[in-house]
Amino acid sequence: MKIDIVGSPNSRYRLFFLSAVAGFVGVLAGIVSFILYSLIGLFTNLSFYHRFSFRFISPENNTLGWIAIFIPVIGGLIVGVMAKYGTYKIKGHGIPEAIEAVITNKSKISARVAILKPLSAAIAIGTGGPFGAEGPIIQTGGALGSLIGQFIPTTANERKILLACGAAAGMAATFSTPIAGVIIAVELLLFEFRPRSFIPLVIASAVATAIGVQWATEENMIRYQYKNARLLFIGINPHHGSFRRGVPFSNNKLFWYLLSRSGIIAENETDLRDEIKLKQIYIKKFNKVYKIGFVNIIDRPTRDITELEKDEEIPGRKRIYNIIRLYRPVVACFIGKIAYQKFLGSKEVLFGWQNDIQKSKVFVMHFPLRGKPAVRIRELKMIAQAAKMD
Repeated sequence: MKIDIVGSPNSRYRLFFLSAVAGFVGVLAGIVSFILYSLIGLFTNLSFYHRFSFRFISPENNTLGWIAIFIPVIGGLIVGVMAKYGTYKIKGHGIPEAIEAVITNKSKISARVAILKPLSAAIAIGTGGPFGAEGPIIQTGGALGSLIGQFIPTTANERKILLACGAAAGMAATFSTPIAGVIIAVELLLFEFRPRSFIPLVIASAVATAIGVQWATEENMIRYQYKNARLLFIGINPHHGSFRRGVPFSNNKLFWYLLSRSGIIAENETDLRDEIKLKQIYIKKFNKVYKIGFVNIIDRPTRDITELEKDEEIPGRKRIYNIIRLYRPVVACFIGKIAYQKFLGSKEVLFGWQNDIQKSKVFVMHFPLRGKPAVRIRELKMIAQAAKMD
């Protein structure tokens, strides 16, 4: 690895020029990172949940059953067709192909790779393929840098720097790892450590990270738990605060206090007030120990239900019904009358016991907020007894 310093005025001018272009590459890489992330979410939703949404979500909560094993196969076949009739360079991991372009092709990567690589990667990952986004975003970012280097007057060495800037920026924006992006680019693509390459790399990575943070969507951090649940709670949709914390009803913890006071969970309210402890309780004990489940009809967070779009609950109705049908909780409890109204598509709803769904009893409880706690506690004790939670 060579170490050098900036020398002549012309080299300083080129360094300034490359740094400015690197900043632009960082902006593009940040945007492309967001597009890749959104496409993965789109293909995951289309494949496993049959809905059009760019929201990033895990496929593990799908209700397709054994049919889900065919989805990665179909995704692989689609990517195979793209590789055969598009470009064979999308077949690999991504990093070796970027290295190959530097060594054998004067850092030139075609526009076709820049388009088809993120698309094929999103299809492969979104349909459940055992892959990650690191290689694809490095190759895609590198392709962007290379294309810009081909569009403007640059030497082969400057084009290599821009390719590395794109690769580092893509990784930095996707994983929020600007330092790691720089190090990987230096070690795998540049094979040198000089100010003329290091400074543009740092600029591109820093800009891409900032863009990535600004453009990143809120990930569905509430991991729904409903397998092996004897008592399944069903809400409408999360509040922004609960969504960010990854715990349902954590923005106002009254629901959790009611669970404790009714004896459904054994945690004391001091621990429930602690956000870190509450999240650990939800992750480690809510379903595994207490046999409780939770799922929302709508995944998108809002401040209140007035922000929901018309008919936004329709895809969730089928999902909730399938969850109840497949996992058969003893009691499915809808949290609030509006939640059950959204599920039924009817406003003619009363509190209390409803018609069974398959073999599961259905109960509509009062919403935890804006009411007497004693009423909610009595309801929770009733459904806990029906679900045989003792």
